[in-house]
Amino acid sequence: MGDSTSTRTAKPVVPDSVVKADTAQTQKTGMTKSPTGAVLRSIACPGWGQLYNESYIKSALFFGGAATCVTIIVWNQQQFANATTLYENTPDTDPNKNLNYRRKEFYRDQRDVAGLWLLGVYALSAIDAYVGAHLYDFDVSDKNVTVLPVSDGRNFVSLQCSIRW
Repeated sequence: MGDSTSTRTAKPVVPDSVVKADTAQTQKTGMTKSPTGAVLRSIACPGWGQLYNESYIKSALFFGGAATCVTIIVWNQQQFANATTLYENTPDTDPNKNLNYRRKEFYRDQRDVAGLWLLGVYALSAIDAYVGAHLYDFDVSDKNVTVLPVSDGRNFVSLQCSIRW
């Protein structure tokens, strides 16, 4: 059939203990939460990415901020529509024509500013969700840091800080 001296690459033999240790290390460094998933959730609805990261208070704050901005946008849009109708129905000879124009422009501007605030809430929510997902597995326990109040026998109290490596 062919030459018996075919070239094959030999696979190194790795002991089971090394494979188990490598697998345990990979599982230990793997992230529990997906940063991409958190960002996509926050873009869909501000606060959902924080809910995914189990930051419940931040989730409520972002959702409340977005809901507030949307409410302000809707209210200013209604006021803008009313002011526009009033302006268009005001005769040119009426001295309040200019006042009605300024009122219309005021509500338009306020609506637009609230829209910018909503974009800011969306952006901050997405950034916070991304960072929160990355830091979800980060250990912030202070087992190695101790801060104790120390009294010197007089009326002075100080703090003693010790850090163990």
